[in-house]
Amino acid sequence: MPAWGTILEVVVMRRPLTRWRLVSLLLSVAGMLTILGAGRLSLSMNIGDLMALLSGVLFAFGAVLVRQAPAALGKAPSLGQLATLAPWLLLAAAAFLIPVMSGIYWGSRNVDPGRLGILLQVEAVMGIASAALLAGEPFGAPQAIGAALVIGAGLVEVIGNARAAPAETEAECTSTYCLSVGSCPPAAPSDEAG
Repeated sequence: MPAWGTILEVVVMRRPLTRWRLVSLLLSVAGMLTILGAGRLSLSMNIGDLMALLSGVLFAFGAVLVRQAPAALGKAPSLGQLATLAPWLLLAAAAFLIPVMSGIYWGSRNVDPGRLGILLQVEAVMGIASAALLAGEPFGAPQAIGAALVIGAGLVEVIGNARAAPAETEAECTSTYCLSVGSCPPAAPSDEAG
């Protein structure tokens, strides 16, 4: 998914491909391949593989659309709208679905699609860790190395790009960098001196 998000970010949104994003993508791909067992991967595709690939592409497209949409989009439905649903569904939604989807929508509005995909790969790390703890699945050196690479990819993406001077103006400032430091970089001085 980070690769699709980055491709769309560069092609559709006309964002530059930074060296930090490239390093982060390489780390995340290496981490996921290590977690999944690169030696056991097959290039044969079944319908489930195709659906997984399509879901990553569609998620990246959705992240681009939400990122470029007016501010009214990307918000979770109100509790009033959810009150018409069955009580058990409302409870499940309030306890799990709304917080999770609000976080994802917030990320889609405020984080570039490639970065969002890289950061959301932590889900795979949590999945293998919880499978090991709760279901007794194996967690050995390959999983630990892969998890470290995925986490490293997220750190490189956020810290590496935060250290690179952002070129956003005050009006465009919605990046994670600006949100994390609490302010936007000053707008570049105009060449038009009056």
